[in-house]
Amino acid sequence: MKKVILAAIAVMTFGFANAQEQTAKGKWLIEANTGFGSGVGSTSFGLLSVDGETAWNVGVEGGYFVADNLALKVGLGYGDAGNDSSTFAYKIGAKYYAANKFPLEVSYNGVS
Repeated sequence: MKKVILAAIAVMTFGFANAQEQTAKGKWLIEANTGFGSGVGSTSFGLLSVDGETAWNVGVEGGYFVADNLALKVGLGYGDAGNDSSTFAYKIGAKYYAANKFPLEVSYNGVS
C-alpha cells in the first residue's frame, strides 16, 4: 500500500511540474478553437449550414507568457456567411491560469 501511495504522489508531482513549465514566463501559447454553432465572425473554426446556406469560419489565436501563468493573446479570423458577406475578426486579451490548470480569459473581440 505504501508503494501505491508513493507512486501516486510521484505521478501528481510530475504532472504539476510539467504544467508549470508550459505556463512559464517566456513560453508561447498557440490555440485553434472550435466554435461550432456560434456562427461566423470569431477567431475559431466553424461550419454551419441552415436552409441550404453554408457559413464557415477559420481562425487562430496565439500569445506569449509575460509572467508565470499570464499570457497576452492576439487572434485573427476570417469567415464567409454564404450570401456574399464575409467577415474579418480580431481578438486581443489576456489569459491567466489559476493553479496552473484553470484558464481565465479577458478579451476584446471585434468584427469588420
